[in-house]
Amino acid sequence: MLLLKERKRIGIGGAGGILKTLVFFSIFDLPVAKKDLRRFSLQKLHELEFEREFERLKNENKVFERKGLCFLKKRCLKKEQIRREQRKKLFKKALRASRLLEKIPYLRLVAAANSLAFGNVNENSDIDLFIITEKDRLYLVRMLAVLVLKAARLYQSKNDAPGKISLGFFVDEKGLSIKKIKLKKSDPYLYFWLATLKPLAGENYYFQKFMEKNGWIKQELPNFQRDFYLGTKATGRQKFWEMIIPGFVANLLESLARRLQQRRIKKLPENSWPTSTTIAKNHILKLHALDRRAKFRKRYLEKLKKWRGRIVI
Repeated sequence: MLLLKERKRIGIGGAGGILKTLVFFSIFDLPVAKKDLRRFSLQKLHELEFEREFERLKNENKVFERKGLCFLKKRCLKKEQIRREQRKKLFKKALRASRLLEKIPYLRLVAAANSLAFGNVNENSDIDLFIITEKDRLYLVRMLAVLVLKAARLYQSKNDAPGKISLGFFVDEKGLSIKKIKLKKSDPYLYFWLATLKPLAGENYYFQKFMEKNGWIKQELPNFQRDFYLGTKATGRQKFWEMIIPGFVANLLESLARRLQQRRIKKLPENSWPTSTTIAKNHILKLHALDRRAKFRKRYLEKLKKWRGRIVI
């Protein structure tokens, strides 16, 4: 469970759970929608308990609420007003990309992740997509996805201006559980990464299966629930190509694409940086040369210490 020693030191009341969640999002000066605050609470909260404790914290001026958004510092709301237009712009581009990607054979889900899913965007933000593929088709799908997005001038290359699509995280049906990439002790960023994923295209079945395989998140976010609202069938174009491509040909293409991409990834100098947590295995591809999760965890713990005296049991 998240920060067990810290919980014992600060307390485990409902007010503590609400405040600790808002403290995490304050790292990015992000407000949290009240409808999400209980779902994202780091401690178990029944609905009536949540409402009671939330109103008490508001009355004591320890949390603030404006237009359904909750925050600790008023600057969060000011920054949210600035981010809103940029978020709309990036989501529009992400949806355009997902409509192109959903036609690729063996691709099963496209979701917005990281900054865009969190809502923490600015003029320098890219669009990170998380993609699920059919088993043993990960590298073939990524190769096709890169080609499709390059043709549409949407793919983010090293020297491109920001605001394009980054394809840095893929799993196939055999690699749906991502618990193995969790940092030791605690990994709050990963918990909220999972909780804020925003599906854009694909099949309900695969997203639901992914969330079930990562049911361990309920240990960290005990009130968390997801709604599943995508379609349930592959597109006609996907079905067509998957029917006419013989299995042995798809296996050969996957093997070739895997060898080429793994070789290139291994040679990239940034993947040997101390901050790199890049993984390029058969069933998971995570390109993350500058992984800041440990940094975020450190800042979170520092902020918790500052708020300790304000958390009332």
